[in-house]
Amino acid sequence: MHPKLCEAMTDKDVLKFVVSSYGDLQRMKEIVLTKKPKGHIFVPPVFGKIDPQEIVAYLLKNNLQQIRLQLQIHKFIWDPDAKGV
Repeated sequence: MHPKLCEAMTDKDVLKFVVSSYGDLQRMKEIVLTKKPKGHIFVPPVFGKIDPQEIVAYLLKNNLQQIRLQLQIHKFIWDPDAKGV
């Protein structure tokens, strides 16, 4: 991610931080608080690497109300062993 991209964002843009660890959450917070990007900010987990509940707890604890959790629903409902899929 180029550092200048946050400065160029508009209210119509979307910024997504895909996180896999607590360290990723801390880096995301640092970027959001220092760069103050405009637009919508989403944080999806790397499936199986970090629990979505941990992300929600982090967002609440750090009062990051402008950031939204994003889940890939197909990751939760898809069964790789299902026949005919």
